[in-house]
Amino acid sequence: MIHSLNSSDSKTAQKLFSKLYVSYYARLVRFASLYVGAMAVAEINAISIIK
Repeated sequence: MIHSLNSSDSKTAQKLFSKLYVSYYARLVRFASLYVGAMAVAEINAISIIK
């Protein structure tokens, strides 16, 4: 009884952890893409200012 409860608990914890990890990773990817986009815009602006 206790053993089955523990295994289900670890599965639940694993699910929760993977969900947290996925949301964190998605946020990281979004931030990275925003950062890259901002850098590209800044570079384009700098090139146009130089020209």
